[in-house]
Amino acid sequence: MENERDEDRSWETKALIKRHKKMKLHIKDQLEVLDKN
Repeated sequence: MENERDEDRSWETKALIKRHKKMKLHIKDQLEVLDKN
């Protein structure tokens, strides 16, 4: 049982990291657009 919970947690962490990276890329794109204007 412990193992399953650990796997769930790592999956959630990976999903969060992926979402965080996407957000960072999105913010970077926004800043670049602002710079061009």
